[in-house]
Amino acid sequence: MAHEIITTYLQNERILGLGAGLWGIISIIAGGLILGFRPDFKAFAITMIVVGLLEAVAFIPGYFSNHRLKQHQAIATQTQDKAYVANKSQKARRALRAFAMIKIVYASLILLFVVLLSQLSLSPVWRGILTALIIHFAAAITIDNFGEAYTQKYSTALEKLV
Repeated sequence: MAHEIITTYLQNERILGLGAGLWGIISIIAGGLILGFRPDFKAFAITMIVVGLLEAVAFIPGYFSNHRLKQHQAIATQTQDKAYVANKSQKARRALRAFAMIKIVYASLILLFVVLLSQLSLSPVWRGILTALIIHFAAAITIDNFGEAYTQKYSTALEKLV
């Protein structure tokens, strides 16, 4: 039972990483298209490309890493140990708190950037950069919502085992 719970969680974690990486690729493509067809939105397009590249580089290799798959399999085989399961349950609860804090930070930044865009006479460069960052923070909140839901299910299942 514990083996299945942890294996499912680890698979979901990999899928979320892939989702974030694919969002990065979409951002790169969108930025490239905008740069090609609307060069007047250069700052926005370049920000979309740079942030998308960072996301793709950070998340996609983890999805395809054989080392990570082997590590997940090794972790899943240790699930017979009650102390190990209790430790994983505690880490899941901490992860849930971290998801909440991260989403608060992202939402606060979005709010700040929207206020800056609406109240200040910013140059087109800053307007493009802030708009691209708002889009990326909103996407990050969406992806984190899925991660939080998976982690909540995982945490609840582990607590039943402990």
